[in-house]
Amino acid sequence: MVKQGENSKTVVKFSGIYTNTLDDKGRISIPAGLRERLESPVLVLTKGLEHCIWVLPPDYWEKLSEKILNPRSLDMEEASLLHYRFIVPKQETGIDKNGRIAVPQSLRDYAGLSRECSIMGKGDYMELWDVEAYKEFEVLCEQGVRAAVKKLGSLW
Repeated sequence: MVKQGENSKTVVKFSGIYTNTLDDKGRISIPAGLRERLESPVLVLTKGLEHCIWVLPPDYWEKLSEKILNPRSLDMEEASLLHYRFIVPKQETGIDKNGRIAVPQSLRDYAGLSRECSIMGKGDYMELWDVEAYKEFEVLCEQGVRAAVKKLGSLW
């Protein structure tokens, strides 16, 4: 998320869920609604949580990797685990003239990507999921979402 002005108002940079097809060469189109918010034609891909792929703008990757590489609240073992999960599999990819990115086979395998994929905006970054895996994830999360809304008191 982007903070702007003296009031530090939070602005969501990426949002929405889109479905696109992964082609035979492992390329997928970044939806125009997300692509137009990018400041660079380069994106960083790495393993995410919940068996998805994080699709990050380079500036957000810099902030994230700084936290992982210089942890203040983790012991060495925890820091090493995060290093292997996020830093080691990191790949950079460019957006081609057709708005597509190439997703490396190792990351496609990790996320279990099939032909149909969901691309979603998550504030400062995006996630890439297999469509069916995301549907299953949503079902698993429903109880937790309801509990979180209850803790907020109200969304309105």
